[in-house]
Amino acid sequence: MAACGSSGEANSTANAGAPGTAGQPTGSGAQSTGDAGEPSTTDAGGAPGQAQALSDGPGTVATDFASSTDFVTRMNGLRIGLPSSPHQLVQIFYSANMEQVLGTDAFEPLPPGTVAVKQQSRDGDDVVDQVMIMIKQPPGTDPDRGDWVWEQRKPTTLALVSSSETSTSFRNFCSGCHSAYTTTDWLAGTSLAD
Repeated sequence: MAACGSSGEANSTANAGAPGTAGQPTGSGAQSTGDAGEPSTTDAGGAPGQAQALSDGPGTVATDFASSTDFVTRMNGLRIGLPSSPHQLVQIFYSANMEQVLGTDAFEPLPPGTVAVKQQSRDGDDVVDQVMIMIKQPPGTDPDRGDWVWEQRKPTTLALVSSSETSTSFRNFCSGCHSAYTTTDWLAGTSLAD
């Protein structure tokens, strides 16, 4: 979810807010219960251990994602992202279907509908001024870009500003950075946590 330069949108105040129950940090090695009630674990070394397949994600995001049980975060608020990131201050939320792999070094390609939402403060003033979203598409949709769609949205309404489906330059800019993170299925910030 790379920043895509100035979109011309005015800065808006958005509550980066303390997430509700769904926003509580999770750790690697987390244990969850599978369909048959058997625990599945994530190997601390990276790839999921004999874990069950992840379920499909929601494929969309609503304005209440930060307090929704459909999303989780390992970050308690906006903070500096990865050193290589162009995003300044960020807080990243992930669809709950991928919670068991967060914080691991590597995992298999995620299922369709998986969503990552990055709130960012491009000027570092602790006010969310842009929301970047990645939505995983079915296998084969765009294999050269990991089958992801990237979107830039307005912070309070989540109105679409730009999409990799309609803008080649936006698609190339986002995928150009994220292609370096193939071991975590093109997601760069899954290791970020407070």
